[in-house]
Amino acid sequence: MRRRALRSAVLALSLFSMPMLLGCEVKTIQVQLPGFGNGAVDGIWLWKPDPAKPGAWKRVCRIDFVDRRITTQGETLSYVQNCIQGKVRRGIVFPAPIDRLAGSPSTITIELTYLRYEDPGPYRASAFNASGESPLSSSSLPL
Repeated sequence: MRRRALRSAVLALSLFSMPMLLGCEVKTIQVQLPGFGNGAVDGIWLWKPDPAKPGAWKRVCRIDFVDRRITTQGETLSYVQNCIQGKVRRGIVFPAPIDRLAGSPSTITIELTYLRYEDPGPYRASAFNASGESPLSSSSLPL
């Protein structure tokens, strides 16, 4: 039993120190997604200002939603960050608790852990599914 506890502690410490070793910063992003309950959202894109085109935004990271589950602790969504240091790579799968909007159960709010490799600055988001992509969010978030 002690060996299992020690192994779990070492694993947890390794996972928490990994972002520092990889040169990224751990950030949290709170996102509200209308239409999620209808199956209308497969993931989000994160965008940053494009330094080559003033006033324009460029995609920097795709986050795919991979699994929704109902557990004894509530509803959760698993997601994966598919960008690492500017390259498209599948990252670690993270869980996020789902908070449904009381007046609109198809709208959810989730808090995502984001491993930021880019320089700090404002970010915006858009949602996507097989049919296309939403417009870029009207507000930005400093990360």
